[in-house]
Amino acid sequence: YNGAWVFTDSKNRSMYNAEKTVFMPRVGVAIRIDDRTAFRAGFARYVIPPLLQQNTLASATMPMWGYSAQTFVAPFLQGVPGATISDPFPVTNPLILPKQKSLGRYTNLGDAPFYYKQDMKTGVNDRINFSIQRALPNRIHVDVTWFMNFGRKLPYSKLMNLADPNVYYTIKSEWDRQVPNPFYNYLTPDKFPGALRNQRTVTVGSLLTPYPQYRGLSQYNTDGIVNRYRALQLRVQRAFSAGYSFLFAYNYNQEKNYEFFDDIARYAEKFTFIDGNMPRHRISAAGSWDLPFGKGRPYLNSLHPVLNAIVGGWQTSHLLMANSGPPLRFGTMIAPAQAPKVLRERTKWFDTTGFARQPAYTPRTNPWQYPGVNGPKYWNLDSTLTKTFPIKERYTLEFRFETYNTTNVFVPTNPNLTVTSSGFGRTESQQNRGRECQYSLRIIF
Repeated sequence: YNGAWVFTDSKNRSMYNAEKTVFMPRVGVAIRIDDRTAFRAGFARYVIPPLLQQNTLASATMPMWGYSAQTFVAPFLQGVPGATISDPFPVTNPLILPKQKSLGRYTNLGDAPFYYKQDMKTGVNDRINFSIQRALPNRIHVDVTWFMNFGRKLPYSKLMNLADPNVYYTIKSEWDRQVPNPFYNYLTPDKFPGALRNQRTVTVGSLLTPYPQYRGLSQYNTDGIVNRYRALQLRVQRAFSAGYSFLFAYNYNQEKNYEFFDDIARYAEKFTFIDGNMPRHRISAAGSWDLPFGKGRPYLNSLHPVLNAIVGGWQTSHLLMANSGPPLRFGTMIAPAQAPKVLRERTKWFDTTGFARQPAYTPRTNPWQYPGVNGPKYWNLDSTLTKTFPIKERYTLEFRFETYNTTNVFVPTNPNLTVTSSGFGRTESQQNRGRECQYSLRIIF
């Protein structure tokens, strides 16, 4: 595996070989049932743009081996600068030049590099929806939708230099025994440039990897993850009329994703469908209301201008967002076979009886999550109060007062799930912010 790197040249002008053609069909149908009811169905295929797929799993920066080198200005020595403006990098602290391609196939030996899969396959999401839409009296519209997403070829980071964990569980502490490093001062810095050459000892386990001359190898944007998502969605909406409008939306979802249950499964590249940990229930509600008092409003339309400036022209709007608590995901530990009782107390969110630290050199057996064992619910209300003052026909003065987290409710974060921590099972911080208020005054013309 030494030097399996592709550098840019006239034959390799890209960082990966992208798919040349992508087929994204779309088809839909709308059927009129009666004057107020319609049925709609649709299918669409979406492909993740390569740039988004790249930045989702990897960092936003591309690996440019050999082209990134840092030289720091020499520090002060007994108060005297080690560098001057005229000679910022003297002979004692020379400017480090990038190695570029000079190391060739020896690039990154002794380090833990990452790279992108050369034949990139972009993720695909096939989406199907069925909707019933109904117009109700008073300009209210109802939409009930059953939505499904079938994701495939989604990206994950593949670890290419894993040792067999079954050996780890067999030889136990022998795995971590320090032995002389066979790569210590190995060859020359231009043939073995990585940090591994400077370590006198390494563990036995590190020498049992497929490529012990590397500390690690990670291939980003490896296609293979499968996703299944289903949701029942309800939407009730009234467009602004007669001084008010509102919107109510509800989403109930179930999701499953490919995951590696444990390190044995990761080594064998064996995926398992595991329930997602997004909140099952989500609610969004919004509304605005022109208070019916003052000039141009249904009541007190003929008020004196002074009273109208006080009483008339008010409007209020609100936005409520809420969701159920997300399922809690537990790491490797001794855990009870049955779901623990959820207490919902900040100092003890669930019954911690039966949880303990996993013995060393033993594989995982506990589930990722339990049915019904969820974190804290979330909800937030934002509000606005607005008052308009007509000045002239073309000029209006508007006063606006806004509050965020209007009710000043405290929403705790998920509890601490580190079984070795003294705070295990406690919620230790706040996931929302306290009430914030702001006001503004502007002239509209």
